[in-house]
Amino acid sequence: MRHDEGSRRAVAFRDLLNKKELSMAARLVAACNKADHTEYSVPEDADLFFIAFDPQGNSMDSLLAVWHLGDTRDGYAMDEVAAFTRPENRRQGLFSSLFSSALPLLRPVLLFSSYENKGAREKLQSLGAIYEHSEYMMELDLNIFEQREPLSGHEVSRGGDGYELITETDEDGFGEELRTGYGEAHYRLVGARAYIYGVLVYSRFRGQGLGRKLMLLLLERIKGQGIDTAFLQVSSDNVPALKLYEELGFEQIQRLDLSIKKLSQPGDYGKMINYDKKYD
Repeated sequence: MRHDEGSRRAVAFRDLLNKKELSMAARLVAACNKADHTEYSVPEDADLFFIAFDPQGNSMDSLLAVWHLGDTRDGYAMDEVAAFTRPENRRQGLFSSLFSSALPLLRPVLLFSSYENKGAREKLQSLGAIYEHSEYMMELDLNIFEQREPLSGHEVSRGGDGYELITETDEDGFGEELRTGYGEAHYRLVGARAYIYGVLVYSRFRGQGLGRKLMLLLLERIKGQGIDTAFLQVSSDNVPALKLYEELGFEQIQRLDLSIKKLSQPGDYGKMINYDKKYD
């Protein structure tokens, strides 16, 4: 741990948070969510943490979390970065201090994710991060959907499609895969809601309206389990999928903006980072 003489705050590096620090992090994230109308979760699964404690060490004033990603960009390894600063302590250079401390340990390409927030956008722009795309979280009330477009009695049917259900258990709990001859889709139960993911129409069957057919089958299955709400995440780059979900009645409830920062460009921080070009 070192002390920042300018702010008189202790700046610490961790690869794992203890119970007390997790409690501090939860309070910090809750304060940020309340002030910014966001729904971030506590980043307890991050690979690295950089923390600015208050002068007494009783709370976190700022937290920077880093995840090592398996993805690469132009052959360079990537890190995802998220940061939280207590609302009353913003514009005091805390994030900049943590980011400077983290730089020697960061991979050459950084992925920043942030909810719609003017302050976050301005900070990322000041770092030279370039907006890439957005991820939309969308939700569907299945009771309203049933009134608009009944699932049972539609042109699709279990017998006609011959789909199979494969139950799978992952680290997040119960999951199920619906597989047909033209595509597949997955979902898992999250509390009283169903999270849909991995919706895929095989390449040779695209352009025939089968994505809609697959979604209707999946929603029928979810509705039949007594679930009233389904939600999913879709990229702003995936225009056909976004249009389909909107037509089915899904509504956007959150937007996460993703920005990229390359540290390995000439004149940047590349000299501070000792990484091979290829990620292994």
